[in-house]
Amino acid sequence: GRQLRVTSEMRDVSWSTYNCPVGWPLLGLFSGGKHAHEVSCVDRVGKDLVVAGSKEGNVLMSRFPSLDKTRLKATAAHVGQVVGVRSVSMGGVGGGKQTLVVSVGADLSVIQWRLKRQSKGRALTRVADTIE
Repeated sequence: GRQLRVTSEMRDVSWSTYNCPVGWPLLGLFSGGKHAHEVSCVDRVGKDLVVAGSKEGNVLMSRFPSLDKTRLKATAAHVGQVVGVRSVSMGGVGGGKQTLVVSVGADLSVIQWRLKRQSKGRALTRVADTIE
């Protein structure tokens, strides 16, 4: 391939995944002045949702791309920093239940959340905690 020297050439590229915690599509996660979240990790779920973990211990959900902070939903996950989030499809390709796996802080906790589609968006339901 060739090196791209003009960043605007990458502006409209459609990526198959998105787990870089910075970038134009995540602007809404960082908005908010003194109430801004310090995002530590992200994972795009499908083509229209992004979940993120914050240094304050929250799991954040927003549409993807996340350009507006008013559509941001924050859920307390842990007292420590969320260091990883990944979505996993359980129960088969295409029709399975979407599960969010969150790893947090120094105590090495792993928290499992179920992602449910509701009439007005999506919601997280805590499924289980395990500490190994």
